[in-house]
Amino acid sequence: MCIRDRLITDAQATHFVQKIVQNFSLSHLDFIYEVIIASFVHMANHQYGLCVLKAIMTKVKEDERRVHEIIDLLTKSTDQLVQDQYGNYAIQHAFDIYPSYKLSGCLLYTSDAADDLLCVDLGGRRIIKKK
Repeated sequence: MCIRDRLITDAQATHFVQKIVQNFSLSHLDFIYEVIIASFVHMANHQYGLCVLKAIMTKVKEDERRVHEIIDLLTKSTDQLVQDQYGNYAIQHAFDIYPSYKLSGCLLYTSDAADDLLCVDLGGRRIIKKK
């Protein structure tokens, strides 16, 4: 794990990284974005990594290419995310900040391993609950 990964997932340093994301322009955040994308599931399933991921997701909402990249990762990782107490919030955050994008890959989710507390059965499909 490199120093950037540790900063993102550290209880104290995550606040500093989130401030950087909030206050710097997107062009200066490539080094954080790259770490988030490279370790997407790990970051989404980590208590502090999720906070930085959500800040990045919000920051890039005007950058269509990056939004699509994040949505693709969410869709491909839905199995791993909905079964985690933090990963589920990454998907919910995407629904909140990317309302005009089709997130059907995340919404329509089938798995017997899914946690019943996170999903509701609707016609044989597992749907992520929004609280």
